[in-house]
Amino acid sequence: MIGTSSASRARRRRPAGEAVLGVDTHRDAHVAAVLSLVGEVIGTEEFLATAAGYRELLGWARASGTVRRAGVEGTGSFGAALSRYLLAQGVDVFDVNRFDRADRRRRGKSDPLDAENAARAVLSGRARAQAKTGDGPVEIARMYKLAKDSAVKARTQSISQLKAVLIRADPQLREELAGLGNAELLRTCAGLVDDSLHDEADETAVLHATRLAVGCALVFCAMSVLVDWDAGSLTPLRTVLWVTLSAGLCAVLLPARVTAGSGWLAARAPWRRRVIHTDALTSVRQFDGISSHLVLQDVHGHRLELDPRILAANPLLWHELDTGVRRSLERGTLRLGADLMERLGQHIDAETVEAVLRASGLS
Repeated sequence: MIGTSSASRARRRRPAGEAVLGVDTHRDAHVAAVLSLVGEVIGTEEFLATAAGYRELLGWARASGTVRRAGVEGTGSFGAALSRYLLAQGVDVFDVNRFDRADRRRRGKSDPLDAENAARAVLSGRARAQAKTGDGPVEIARMYKLAKDSAVKARTQSISQLKAVLIRADPQLREELAGLGNAELLRTCAGLVDDSLHDEADETAVLHATRLAVGCALVFCAMSVLVDWDAGSLTPLRTVLWVTLSAGLCAVLLPARVTAGSGWLAARAPWRRRVIHTDALTSVRQFDGISSHLVLQDVHGHRLELDPRILAANPLLWHELDTGVRRSLERGTLRLGADLMERLGQHIDAETVEAVLRASGLS
């Protein structure tokens, strides 16, 4: 209860009979008025639009008499929650949409007057439409309709924007897409991927990793030969041995060429190619050592090790892997690593946003 007038307290000391409740609803607070059966105003009060406020409102009204009927403004919006509460407490709730305009002109617009008029509308019988319960199959159907209407509106807006963009597209592209229906147009445009961006990002990551592998191998070879020479035990045979070991080290460190598609991820190393089904993963683990790497395993027992930096450098690869992980979760095959992939996704998204801002000069 937000405030109480002295007149309201005085009226409630009278013997209680049946009373009619009227409520003018708002977003944060409701104004209530209680009338006797002869139309006398017993009291008006303002209450917070909360669960505790609803209990206080009904308790305050019942202190003035037995409340069997209530007129509530806007039972489909601000008064919906209050209407459900009153109905649950055994009070018949009537939807009050219009108040007496002549009375408003005479006495002015005020919330207590609106609440009083809501109660008088119930007393006079002008308010006959009972408030909807706001639950059950009808409410479920209404929620589905709201979701459908929103999706249809978004689809229409997307198609209109796409066609507006195509007006300024290259003439050859416009000719290829001319005459396509909406569904076919969306599928065709979704497949228009700039492969140069994919190749550029992949080549950059592979080149960096290759330079690192060759550098490590050269340092290992040089250090081994120098130590052997300093000890006086360097021979042509041992030199060939150190060069061979360095070449093997370089082959081990050389990065795999990673490619991806719908439901699969492949890593091609110099000596073999590994493929894993990303839409049927069972586990995703991350190991931190000299170089952090992910280990993916699918239901067929296939394993694949992957450097997370490759995913960060190529958002298209990450998108394919993330889509596969989501499908694995939907199918119930992924039992380990869902939280890891979520954290990795947040990290990659942050790096992508930072790179875009840096490229655009905003950072």
